[in-house]
Amino acid sequence: MVHRADRVDEILTALHGARFGSLTLVPLWPKAGEEARRILLAVQKGGRSPARFTAGLVLHGPDGAYGGQAQRILRDMGPLIP
Repeated sequence: MVHRADRVDEILTALHGARFGSLTLVPLWPKAGEEARRILLAVQKGGRSPARFTAGLVLHGPDGAYGGQAQRILRDMGPLIP
């Protein structure tokens, strides 16, 4: 799921009530040094692994173009979560 980062507390509450687990959170930063506006969440119904944050993804470089990792994911279908 892709969702607004400022709503993650509500999402986590809903997921807990629905018995989802094995949560992985991936913050998406528009540019380095800016707050994440979106977050990717991957969950598994009935999962038991502890929640984890990944290093996240900076989408754009200083020039506004997609950064290297974002390019590999969006244009070359590279993996998001190793």
